[in-house]
Amino acid sequence: RRNHLGAYHEVSRFGDGTTAETPQDWDSRTIQRYSVFTELQAPLVPERRRPAWLRNAEADLAVRYIAANSSRESYVSPTLALKLEFPAGFIARGSVTTSNRFPTPQLNRQVFAPSTEPSSLERFSVTDPRRNERYDVPALVDPTPNLITESALTQTAGLVFQHGKVHRIRAAIDYVDTRKTDEQVGLMPQDILNVEAFLPDRVVREALTPGDPNSVGRASYILYGATNLSGRRSQNWNGSFDYV
Repeated sequence: RRNHLGAYHEVSRFGDGTTAETPQDWDSRTIQRYSVFTELQAPLVPERRRPAWLRNAEADLAVRYIAANSSRESYVSPTLALKLEFPAGFIARGSVTTSNRFPTPQLNRQVFAPSTEPSSLERFSVTDPRRNERYDVPALVDPTPNLITESALTQTAGLVFQHGKVHRIRAAIDYVDTRKTDEQVGLMPQDILNVEAFLPDRVVREALTPGDPNSVGRASYILYGATNLSGRRSQNWNGSFDYV
């Protein structure tokens, strides 16, 4: 897959033709990536060796390989699924799936970096938890070039019951467990203030004025945007019932 966007001059105007924002020049950029996917579906146990209580046993193995000119964007992602069919319409199934998600690349980059002068930045209304005060603060999008690739491991186990040829019923229940590492999340200026203790470099504060009872001064400007969480785990049950 090859994405290319040429250089362009960006101008935003109001309905009356006046300029809404400072015009910006963007440089061209090309992103290229290759991927190979293969899948194998086969019986897990040969028919002649299956016991009487096991009607069928199937396995599904899939592997995807991503190649890029950056080692941070090259990886192998395997998936394994199993299905066991028993008499009386019962089916047991399970899977182990791995996946990765790259940081969303910015296809174009500004020729000149945006000014960090507070007077030229977009302003946001925030509540400062360290001052218990609400005010407007300038904010600048942080390009966060050091974002780490997000990885996830999902494991599932489930049971299915299906019965009937004319009146057909099917019931299923599955347990899903997902563990993510370096999950990518977008943080707005208010979010940055809420977790300032973990991201102190993203909040620039003024010096305390004489007589100010607070421990810190107001935020002079904030760097907001995407960041990585150290980890997250989610678990859930999924159930369904069908009648035809």
